[in-house]
Amino acid sequence: MEYSAFEADFAAIFQKNGLERFCTPQITQTFYQFTVLFLAENAKTNLSAIRSPRDMIAKHYADCLLAEPYLPVGASVLDVGCGGGFPCIPFAIVRPDLQITAIDSTQKKIDFVKKVTETLHLSNLQPVCGRIEEKAQANLRNSFDVVTSRAVAALPVLAELTLPFAKVGGALLALKGAKGREEAAAAQSAIAKLGGKLTADDEKTLVCPAEPQETAPGTELSAWNAELRHLLLVAKEKSTPPEYPRAYAAILKRPL
Repeated sequence: MEYSAFEADFAAIFQKNGLERFCTPQITQTFYQFTVLFLAENAKTNLSAIRSPRDMIAKHYADCLLAEPYLPVGASVLDVGCGGGFPCIPFAIVRPDLQITAIDSTQKKIDFVKKVTETLHLSNLQPVCGRIEEKAQANLRNSFDVVTSRAVAALPVLAELTLPFAKVGGALLALKGAKGREEAAAAQSAIAKLGGKLTADDEKTLVCPAEPQETAPGTELSAWNAELRHLLLVAKEKSTPPEYPRAYAAILKRPL
């Protein structure tokens, strides 16, 4: 994958999604380096089903950065279930003012995030291997301005895994797909028990290339698909009761 082709695709896709403010030479180059690292690792360890640079730009990078305006300047951020680095790495690349902790229970994924952090000199990103609901993470409670999560669990479950770690006055920012509004409705009781209140359901359209995979990178994109996204913001209004989060099996068995 040549840089010039990546740069052309990156600019076209970001412009379609209203993200052209991120198309600086430095940011584009950093995302290119990340893409090279990701595709090489993904061929060995299956970090993601997304395997083409164009799909990565649209369905990982642009998708995550639709949520960027909800991150306050200088915020402390916890990314729960970061997987291969989403949304924590895109956030870290474009927002050096943030201090991000990223946690995932799969060691190989955290090892990759650590490698990216070191290679790209992302001093604002700290990867941690572990399960967020375990006692070992108790020191993280009530510590973050924003807790983020993407593609981890339905909101009634996700709220219990995340809200205990937001400060009072902070928030959960859940990156959801087309069924986000349904999840928000189903989670109202859980959110209230955990000290939160849903304050925003921002419906977004993610614009993705519709070209066949065999189309040469860097060739002009002329066909596009639209996919629905929901950015759910849950304000932390009061402290979460100390019994939450429960063990993951208990959360799944009896969601709040």
